[in-house]
Amino acid sequence: MTDPTDAPARRGAPEQILIAGLAADRYRALGEPDGPPLVVVHGGMDRAAGFRRTIRHLPNRDVVAYDRRGYAGSRDVPVARTITDHVDDLAAVCAELDDGDGLPLIVGHSIGGLITLLAMARPEADCLGIGAVVWEPPLSWNDWYVSRGEELIGLPADQAAERFMRAVIGSRLWDRLPPTMQAERRAEGPALVADMVGARRPDAMVDFGAIELPVLVGCGTASAEHHRRSAHEAAGAIAGSRLVEIDGADHGVHLSRPAAFAELIAGWSPR
Repeated sequence: MTDPTDAPARRGAPEQILIAGLAADRYRALGEPDGPPLVVVHGGMDRAAGFRRTIRHLPNRDVVAYDRRGYAGSRDVPVARTITDHVDDLAAVCAELDDGDGLPLIVGHSIGGLITLLAMARPEADCLGIGAVVWEPPLSWNDWYVSRGEELIGLPADQAAERFMRAVIGSRLWDRLPPTMQAERRAEGPALVADMVGARRPDAMVDFGAIELPVLVGCGTASAEHHRRSAHEAAGAIAGSRLVEIDGADHGVHLSRPAAFAELIAGWSPR
């Protein structure tokens, strides 16, 4: 898959809403929607705003992207005790969507993808959405899964957040951030640590055999081995799922290759 050369259609800033007690960005399609509405579930140390580049390339879709508890606009919501809290939040968000829009397609990135798969494995999944697109969901309970999370879990939460950010954006850019922004990101450390711990608990293991809705799994050829293997393992375990690789993309596809990621999302289809 390659990025389309056409510039994305212009759409205004999202409406800031509160849904299921969480802060969210809501986008309305510029014209007649050309697909189901989308609900976006972000990963660790991320936020709804991180998907604005991707959403610009989906101008004819209604979208709700929410800040998970402990992050950005939802930072004051108590941090999750287990990953089940996040799955419950996703279910509540889907339940509060406008009835007239129809059931959504759920898009999950990284641990947001794991949360999405856990929701898809619930008995009531067909009441939450029509299916899912997930990007490199971490299967952290496997012995072969080794990531930077192992070295961060034992750190104080604010240090874990800073080290994570330095690894993702580089120390030079981190040092150039305003002190207030650095403090805000450090304050998300408890949510990050809860994510990493929660993804390694027994209740984070997905019952892939219980997933009956159509799932599209994505990964990048430039992603780390544990991310790529997680995507391949998940796709292989979900009946009827489809795996799509984006050439040159890495784990942060929504930021580095937003048009290609939007194309991937638009390419989801029922079986």
